[in-house]
Amino acid sequence: MAKIAIIETGGKQYIVMQDSVLSVERLPVEKSGKIT
Repeated sequence: MAKIAIIETGGKQYIVMQDSVLSVERLPVEKSGKIT
């Protein structure tokens, strides 16, 4: 059975499978900023 996760970033949702690579848009956060 494949492991999946649903993540949300930049107002969009993505379904991600184990060992996959996901490219998302850049977020307006400083280099040392914290994303919550």
